[in-house]
Amino acid sequence: IKLLSRSHDKHVLLLTIHHAVIDGFSIQLLLQDLSRFYAAVTSGKHLPVVEAPSYHAFVDFERHLVSTRDKAAHRFWSNSVQGWQSGPHALVNMPVLKA
Repeated sequence: IKLLSRSHDKHVLLLTIHHAVIDGFSIQLLLQDLSRFYAAVTSGKHLPVVEAPSYHAFVDFERHLVSTRDKAAHRFWSNSVQGWQSGPHALVNMPVLKA
């Protein structure tokens, strides 16, 4: 992050962020927040500071998402393959070369 001065009253904020760190949705949120904060500062207003959730809360949330997705995926695939034969060549009815 760099703030470049073009003149005494003109500045440019330069953000260089690798795509592995931020995606298209997240960059929109970041730019909206920056815009809101800049507008507040330049108009003399104070924005309330919202406390970020704890890392522990984030981990709990991620665990919940994973467990929910896993259950849904397990149900989907269990229903999808119900009645299929098992074995290494059950789905392919082709001759097998044997050495």
